[in-house]
Amino acid sequence: MVTIEIGGILERKLRRLAEMGLYASVAEAVREAVRSMLQSLDLRSLALELYVSRGSTLHYAAEFATRLSGAS
Repeated sequence: MVTIEIGGILERKLRRLAEMGLYASVAEAVREAVRSMLQSLDLRSLALELYVSRGSTLHYAAEFATRLSGAS
């Protein structure tokens, strides 16, 4: 479990979405936002960035992309 704090305009927008019935709760809206963000990531590009610019090993970059994609 992860605990986060959201305030200001983001909190107000999330609460409004829940109040409108689009999500059961603010927590559900946040979970959906995180799922959407993770699905939109280009894992190959991120892995390549790790390998080329950050000096990781090719094995680590491939493992990174594989684990985030949910593949085993």
